[in-house]
Amino acid sequence: MKLLLINQDWFADEFRAAGHEVLTCGVREHLQVRLTQPFEPIHNLIARLPGGFRPDRLIVYDESAPILISGVEDSEVPSLFYSVDIHHHFNVHKYLGHVFDAILVAQRDYLHYFEEVGVRAEWMPLWGTRMMEPSLEKKYGAVFVGTLQRSLNPARVEFFEKLQALVPIEVMTRSYWEIFPYSEIVVNQTVKGDLNFRVFEGMLSGALLLTEKGPNGLEELFKADQELVLYSKDNAE
Repeated sequence: MKLLLINQDWFADEFRAAGHEVLTCGVREHLQVRLTQPFEPIHNLIARLPGGFRPDRLIVYDESAPILISGVEDSEVPSLFYSVDIHHHFNVHKYLGHVFDAILVAQRDYLHYFEEVGVRAEWMPLWGTRMMEPSLEKKYGAVFVGTLQRSLNPARVEFFEKLQALVPIEVMTRSYWEIFPYSEIVVNQTVKGDLNFRVFEGMLSGALLLTEKGPNGLEELFKADQELVLYSKDNAE
């Protein structure tokens, strides 16, 4: 089967290993085909794909930005949209089931928004996007790696300021895969109770994950105090 992946190259290697032909497309430099104009009609995009590539399936990954292609609803190519940041964009994404043939949702507790408008969606949690080999050598104790801008997320900055006043923890903005495998504890904090990538990345690294207790299937996937440790939102103590 020929698969055209839009916005990200998630699962491209796995699809290829399963015997599919895969072409990636978007605005990011590492993707094979570049989108150069907003809302490019899907039939125009397919017509200019290299080597006469004609996809059997179209997969569009949400990257918390406007959809960059148009005319999907009129295309004969079956299509799927994977909504990652549904907790930010549910009022828009819930209608995409009338555009795409199938919808996957990363945050389980937002499925009802699709049901309300007659759209069937399925839950597919996030994952660890990068394999890491846990290290026996630990350079760090407790760490948080992520965006720390007071203008974007003041509650996060305030929480870690409180936490740093109580216990030693290193807070930084760096490539997580360079830090997590060498850390004893990875601390995770959410924006809106989302089951985010950091949950899976932290656990994959071999560190102990200390993450915010929340909805969206967290405790259905993992056992508290066995596979991870939970704390209440904003409770630095």
